[in-house]
Amino acid sequence: MRNIYYKLAQEKAVTESDIAISFSVRFWLFLITDILAILCSSFNLYHLLFDRTLRQALHNHIIIVLLFAGLIYQLTTVPLMLYYFYCGNGWILTLSPTFARLWTFVDYTCYATQIIGFAWACIERHILIFHQQWLATRKKRFFLHYLATIIVFTYCFIFFFVYILFPACEGIINPSPFNGVPVPCTLSESFLGKWDTICHGIIATFTIVIASSALLFRVLWQKIRLNRAIQWRKALRRHRKDQDSGGRILSFPTAGTYRIRQHPTAGFCRIQQHMTTTTITYGTSVN
Repeated sequence: MRNIYYKLAQEKAVTESDIAISFSVRFWLFLITDILAILCSSFNLYHLLFDRTLRQALHNHIIIVLLFAGLIYQLTTVPLMLYYFYCGNGWILTLSPTFARLWTFVDYTCYATQIIGFAWACIERHILIFHQQWLATRKKRFFLHYLATIIVFTYCFIFFFVYILFPACEGIINPSPFNGVPVPCTLSESFLGKWDTICHGIIATFTIVIASSALLFRVLWQKIRLNRAIQWRKALRRHRKDQDSGGRILSFPTAGTYRIRQHPTAGFCRIQQHMTTTTITYGTSVN
């Protein structure tokens, strides 16, 4: 049974030479950025949680959740990637099916939580800035702020719990050629796979870019209408950070969506995951 489980993976396993960046270079790149991201996440969470004013601010709640999701990713799946870079594909093929699925579940759930949560944060900023009356009462705050955030992250957990741990196809480990994360067989063979690619990848990233751009124009238009001075440097700096985050996330899902048809083993490689985590982490520290 174990031989059947790994048969396709052994036939399609990607060697180090198939990727332009060597395993050793990727190891040090991921190690350095992961250490910095962990330090930055810990620093941000410490101030956001122990400073009462920051902790009670509504606009910081989603950031706290995103930082926790990023920290889980940095402390769990990234060390496994580092071990993969150190040992190569041979180590992936020795993993038990249960462990491989758990790794994939944590990796995909943390990624989706961050990108969908970030998209919701960009939308929620419109409410916090221009529609504060929608949050005037405790009941309104519960439904529009707390419940909406809970739904977003509960959805991510339930979707990938079913999608990864209970696949509708034969369980085969196909390690991603970029970071070794086992790619689920359902990614290219089911409706859920297409849903994951379109909704969690393409739509979410376009939402980040569009919502951030719309917020900039709304703020500038309001200042012009009220004859207030526009601090162009500050406005453009904040907009550039959001666009940079969204642009990085956006560029990679598009490439991954194309590669799934060219290389079944690669699938949706999630190349952007590590970059997304560090981008959100570093961006939060300067907001």
